Amino acid sequence: MVKHLLWDMTGRFGAQLVSLLLSFVLTRLLTPEDFGVAGIAMVLIFFSSLFIDIGFSRALVQKKETGQAEYSSVFFLNLLLGILFTVICFFTAKPLAGFYDLPRLDPVLKVLSLLFFINSLSLVPGSILVKQMKFKHIAITGLISAWASGIAGIVLALKGFGVWSLVVQYLIAAVLALILNFIFAGWRPILVWSRTALQPLWKYGSRMFSATILGSTVSRLDIFIIAKLFPAATLGFYTRAQSIDSTVKSFSAGSITAVFFPAAARLQDDRRTLSAFFRKYLHVVSFLSAGLSGFLYLVTPDLFRVLFTERWDMAAGYFQIMCIAGVAWPMSALMVSLISATGNSKIYLRLELLRIMIQLPVFIFGLAAGIATFLWLFVAARLLSMVLNSFFVSKEIPIKTREQLSLIFLYLFQAAIAALLTAGIMEFAGDGSRMFRIGLITISYFLFYLLAQALTKTFALKQLVILYNNNFATRV
Repeated sequence: MVKHLLWDMTGRFGAQLVSLLLSFVLTRLLTPEDFGVAGIAMVLIFFSSLFIDIGFSRALVQKKETGQAEYSSVFFLNLLLGILFTVICFFTAKPLAGFYDLPRLDPVLKVLSLLFFINSLSLVPGSILVKQMKFKHIAITGLISAWASGIAGIVLALKGFGVWSLVVQYLIAAVLALILNFIFAGWRPILVWSRTALQPLWKYGSRMFSATILGSTVSRLDIFIIAKLFPAATLGFYTRAQSIDSTVKSFSAGSITAVFFPAAARLQDDRRTLSAFFRKYLHVVSFLSAGLSGFLYLVTPDLFRVLFTERWDMAAGYFQIMCIAGVAWPMSALMVSLISATGNSKIYLRLELLRIMIQLPVFIFGLAAGIATFLWLFVAARLLSMVLNSFFVSKEIPIKTREQLSLIFLYLFQAAIAALLTAGIMEFAGDGSRMFRIGLITISYFLFYLLAQALTKTFALKQLVILYNNNFATRV
């Protein structure tokens, strides 16, 4: 498990770091309007692409025994859906551009519609890599795709291609991921179509698909509403902040949750062992998420000025609030992964419906009051959703809701204390260079946070020490 985790963390960290660095360059070269147009296009593509898979990829990973009949049947079904949605997206591009009063969106959507076809081919080999826990190969794929597509995007941006530099970046990343997934999976489809093979996958996957569609529809309403109510530049600020927020989520706990699902699926018949496994990783995820979120909230104003210039100050304000809302995401993702790994897709769907009931009013009424108000309401919705997730987890494995929340809020409290102490130091430090302030915040915050961990002897800190001793110290 540790080996898989380290490989996934290496690949995820490397790919996200490359993407982040390249995005810093693109943010300086492109305008907020460019990111706004690309943001609308990618959300439309993301939403429609959910219909390509209809839950089968996750079902392939969760199902203990799978063979060529299941893989090939799912592959050809995905391919048909990919072609269908490529055609639909191409012919609806112009009406959608008219709806948002953005003529530039029309050609962008038409070209990006190719992503449906490309991604439909990549789903099954990607699922095979996850099922076989080949995270080393997944890491290599992510690194190569990020480097090649990012460099291509920067070259085009330097030559003045504007939003098209982002379009080409997305397409190159998808093509490279497709090629590498097939190479590393070592799998090829055969001409097989078996309804018998698809039925058990559909029984599990249909509920997962329904939950994903409902959840994604609501979670992406912000982009659709902002695009309609606000100028494209405002959407650009928001999507830029949201993009960095997604990168932070991947850094903080993305690897752990990615590795956790296939590993937990193997333990689904032994609930006590699964409970101990979950408890251990909930500590680590809470430690990482709380610590990183508190630090980023403090350092964001100075960091955005250094990386993006004052032109992106509005995005910095949005991102600060996202840091608070995002602190609950990794823990919730871990909880949801456990529920889906146990095969209880009915509970998964029910949980998603409850989460939608919480978030939908926030999207509808919050954005009417302004983006900042919406984001603060979203903080409360995220925390409430986490409480709901913990309740449903307690129904699947022997761990009480109170124990889960007490564990999480211990790390949140320590991060809050570290942030308050660091903010006090920065008040006395006064105004200095941006780099000086960033350095002082970094040293002060993590010193206070780790000191709090040592004083309370938290489980996460002990696990990290054990991990280091077992995997690094013995090699020195």
